[in-house]
Amino acid sequence: MKYKCKLAVFRKPWPRASLDSAEIDIVTIERALRTCVATSLLWLALASASVAQVPAPFGLDERPSNTTCVAWDRPSPGASVSFQRVFNQVFSNQPVSNLTVLIQAPGDPTEWWFATRDGLIGRFENRPDVDTWTQVLDHRSGT
Repeated sequence: MKYKCKLAVFRKPWPRASLDSAEIDIVTIERALRTCVATSLLWLALASASVAQVPAPFGLDERPSNTTCVAWDRPSPGASVSFQRVFNQVFSNQPVSNLTVLIQAPGDPTEWWFATRDGLIGRFENRPDVDTWTQVLDHRSGT
């Protein structure tokens, strides 16, 4: 069964009449819109009520219990936070701007890798006294 929603009735032919000169029957538009919305909601309600819950052919039907993964306790309101500056000298001799990434390779705690927004990639040793870094890739020139 097909239903059509007729939203507007123009008394003049559309291609020849401008929107300003077209006479729009507002009452007809409002009734048509209400009928269309009501019919759509009715069909949606009937369709959702008649669908039976069928288990998926893959995945989980319910979330498994996991008692080992729990959130920490909420910190107290008076908790203090402090920051400690590390690798103070690494960018002193060779300054880098727009640093966006600082990571370690998985399983390799011996060095840090960094990237800049401008396209520079470099690395430096994971030592408190490190004062230089090595350029790995430079795309700052745009080539």
